[in-house]
Amino acid sequence: MATEETSTLESSQQTEAETQQRLALGVQWVFPETHGKRVTWLTGTAQVVGRDASCETTLSGEEVSRRHVELRRTGPMGVVRDLGSKNGVFVNAAPVSSAAFSEGDVLRVGDWVGIGIKATMDESLEIGELGSGLLGGIALRRVVAQARSAAGGSLPVVLVGETGTGKERLAQALHAWSGRTGPLLCVNCATYSEALAAAELFGHRKGAFTGAEGSGLGHIRAADGGTLFLDEVAELPASIQAQLLRVIEQGEVLPVGETKVARVNVRFVSAAQVPLECLVADKMFRADLRARLEGVRLTLPPLRLRRSDIPFLSERFLAQHAGGSPPSLDARLVEALCVRAWPLNVRELDLLMRRFLTLFPDEKTLKLTKVAAALDAPPLGPAKEEVKARRRRPADEAQRSALDAALERKNGNLTQAAAEIGITRAKAYRLLGTKKTAN
Repeated sequence: MATEETSTLESSQQTEAETQQRLALGVQWVFPETHGKRVTWLTGTAQVVGRDASCETTLSGEEVSRRHVELRRTGPMGVVRDLGSKNGVFVNAAPVSSAAFSEGDVLRVGDWVGIGIKATMDESLEIGELGSGLLGGIALRRVVAQARSAAGGSLPVVLVGETGTGKERLAQALHAWSGRTGPLLCVNCATYSEALAAAELFGHRKGAFTGAEGSGLGHIRAADGGTLFLDEVAELPASIQAQLLRVIEQGEVLPVGETKVARVNVRFVSAAQVPLECLVADKMFRADLRARLEGVRLTLPPLRLRRSDIPFLSERFLAQHAGGSPPSLDARLVEALCVRAWPLNVRELDLLMRRFLTLFPDEKTLKLTKVAAALDAPPLGPAKEEVKARRRRPADEAQRSALDAALERKNGNLTQAAAEIGITRAKAYRLLGTKKTAN
């Protein structure tokens, strides 16, 4: 089975490499039509875009000139040239008379917004629901296609993506497509201390430790016949990583305090914000566990690489939260949304749409000139460090104090200090609010 799945994966990778060689450059018009069906493909011949019916691409609207802009491909790049339009041409929110244009660039022509894409002529470019609450277009569609191919197999799956990119939603979709009859259980590995992680995952016998007033099934046995989603898998303590190896290799769980193993049939789907090999290189994750968990790796693109999806998602979130007739969006606001960096990805876009509805409840059309201040506010409102302080749990405060004391005793050696108080190095970095730096 594993050999067949590996062969299928290799075939998929070969197909993807061949696809890369056949990609064409185009402008996908994503506003005011947000489903992305209208595309202007760039060739060596000039493609004229404007209001006139004689143009290769006709865009309606009073702000679009009859012959507004010319698009042409030169080698791997495109070139945008204003044809003397009344309202100008904008690339990445800057006015241009002539400019280079490529994948991911944002083009505004009157009240229309387009995004540079690279795709094959036979790929579906439509933006919409891809299944199980997954919303997006071509970039996400490619990942979803890989997920559907992997869903029916038995190989463990690792989902890699920044916060807010939809890892849990994709895990839910994988389970739904897998045909497994057992439940999907989601576990956030960052929430467990080392002392409790074993009991929570593997289960325990009554009286196995202080406070164990009854026996516990554990998440792994509870997910028997189904899927266990390990979110933030990099946060698993080293001792738990070692115990997890046996479960994956042999399908056996040894509950805390028991001497007899229990057989389980569980599909593991794990999630991390960075590739597991990076964590292995930093000695924050076991190489042997990575090899067993990463049967298939799926990487979710950040929102800044899914610019075509932003107008559609914005309208969907407004409709979802408005509770009635949602406001429409102004083209200049859509342009500003598309060029934004989105460090918190789709989650941040959702939050911003809710902020607009709260601050401007009576607006029929959300315009950039009206909402600029709200758009420029920090993604989560308060300053970043203030947010961290507010969200830090009392247990984290106690562990931070213990870590500081251990660091003094260990002369600043973070690895030894973390081991002394029973937490992972990843947890120690999180408590300190710092990133690992090269030694």
